[in-house]
Amino acid sequence: MAIVAANHVLANNLLVVDDDQFQGDEIVRVAGDSGIENISRAGNESEAYQIIASQEFSLAVVDIMLSSEERREGLRVITELRRLQPDCRIIALTTRGRNDIGVQALNLGADDFVCGEWKYISWSELLRQRLDLWRGVARSREVVKPT
Repeated sequence: MAIVAANHVLANNLLVVDDDQFQGDEIVRVAGDSGIENISRAGNESEAYQIIASQEFSLAVVDIMLSSEERREGLRVITELRRLQPDCRIIALTTRGRNDIGVQALNLGADDFVCGEWKYISWSELLRQRLDLWRGVARSREVVKPT
């Protein structure tokens, strides 16, 4: 069952890019419980590029700071995802408490930014709120047509 609103699929195919196994598993579990059927998972930048090149996504959750020395690979993933799949909704994530990186993610094309320790984030509530918000935006675009 895809999550739809006003004939727009808002979340049918989800991409989770996160090097933290437990956090990524929690996002995948909650997304599945929310009705998202097709979920792909990448644990690093190169895996993300391979998946992005082979599948289309309506929603992505991308950890900005994947494990490496540079710790900003997620920003490159967001840039590439936005370039190749401009209709995909992207939630950028960091647990490092660095809002400057979140602003960079938004400037590169993320639709939303979540900063916080994963164990304090209610993923089910976060996904529900974001999908409700985007459903409302999709509906308002159909109701209010430019003249």
